[in-house]
Amino acid sequence: MRSTPKVTLTVGALLVGVAWALAACSGGDAPAGPSGTPPGNQPSDGTGHLEVSDLEDPPQPGHFTAEPTTVVARLGVTPGGCVTVEVDGVERLPFWPSGTQVEEDPDDLGSYVVTLPDGTSLRTGDSFEAAAVVDDALPFGEESQPPGKVATLVDFCAVDAAPVAFFDATTIHPPVD
Repeated sequence: MRSTPKVTLTVGALLVGVAWALAACSGGDAPAGPSGTPPGNQPSDGTGHLEVSDLEDPPQPGHFTAEPTTVVARLGVTPGGCVTVEVDGVERLPFWPSGTQVEEDPDDLGSYVVTLPDGTSLRTGDSFEAAAVVDDALPFGEESQPPGKVATLVDFCAVDAAPVAFFDATTIHPPVD
């Protein structure tokens, strides 16, 4: 009978993760996290995005370990509403610098505005240059743990190529011709 509480906690945590993913899909609010606060970076309209700080909750060791390289990327969006970046013709799920906001563009529904911590805004279709690290380890999360935000969004968005992280917002700017 000692396994019953463990199973209950695991199933309960799994249900929170599933409810959060369904909320992202349906456009509703995400459920509150264990502390009663909404999971980080989940705007009220249901669109979710990932930030490099999300790699710490729960810890995701072994990801994004390469040195940053300069890339030219174009902001995109999947039919399911996931904001992506195209780097060298490959669609990737971005991990934005901490403090980034991602919201649907009120002037162009189905498009998104990414606002970096310094106030710089990128819109769907915009190109930019930045220091980036392509992930070198998949998958996210441990099979023995319930899925967290990172694993849930990576799985939900189902972008085939490895994600890319932009750790330093000061390196993100329009490309020089």
